[in-house]
Amino acid sequence: MSKFLPHHFLLETLVRQITLVRGGALLTAAALTLSLGAGPASAAESTPTLRPAAAVADAEDRPAARPATGADLQDASSARASRSAEPAPVVDVTRIKAYSTQLFSADENYIDLDVSLNEGADENAIDNITFNLSVDGKRTGPLDLWYDDEEDVTFVIVPGDVGLGKAKIIGSTINYTAESGLAPTNDTTKSNLFYVRRGIVGEASYAVKGTKKTFYAENIGIFKPSIGTFTSLKTIKLQYKKGSKWKTKKTIKLDAAGNGRYSFTTSTKYRYRFYSAVTTTSGGFVTSATPKI
Repeated sequence: MSKFLPHHFLLETLVRQITLVRGGALLTAAALTLSLGAGPASAAESTPTLRPAAAVADAEDRPAARPATGADLQDASSARASRSAEPAPVVDVTRIKAYSTQLFSADENYIDLDVSLNEGADENAIDNITFNLSVDGKRTGPLDLWYDDEEDVTFVIVPGDVGLGKAKIIGSTINYTAESGLAPTNDTTKSNLFYVRRGIVGEASYAVKGTKKTFYAENIGIFKPSIGTFTSLKTIKLQYKKGSKWKTKKTIKLDAAGNGRYSFTTSTKYRYRFYSAVTTTSGGFVTSATPKI
């Protein structure tokens, strides 16, 4: 079992949009909000916790997921185009918008898709649609399109070894109902460029005693696709805010379990945070800032 806690964080300012986390074959559970541990310091030292910039639903948070049908498909603005009186005999995919995602699981990770169809398409004739994905030149597919009634979102499920870096949906196959009498059709419409990145999990806290400040990084790990679990991030930056800019106070080394600490003494008060940058293959990590301490 992994030493790293399976908690997922959204980045407050670093990532404009990443996918929601959905879980399991049954895709079920309730939303989970995290607060980070108070660290090893004693209560007498007054240790308010650092909190994540935002918390994501746990990996079982999909109570209403099912295979998507034609009626579930909608454009990115959620407004359907007007339909002609005579449905088109064959459906075309006219637009695919894909959202960047992070990998947290060996088996099930999620890429949100907004899929638009040609005007007049007979959505009732669609049995299902599958998609082909390319991540850094590695092709995966066909991937079934899923729909979640509660979140009103369509998505595909990918394994943890799907690849890292630049990604694109490179085509789809539309399968029709038996009643339609139509044979499957292949569509070459491609999505926008997006990214598949390694997710980072962990906790953080701090303690203040007089002018001494101690910061704790706890179980901070990054997903490693080759083994399907988390390993130590190895380093994490402690930053302070000076004026309008964040500056690095210390790059803290983490042990094999993702733990590290840093203490120093100063009477000058700043706001602090833990930070790891977003890259092409890493989703990054940032906590909310402390008050001035």
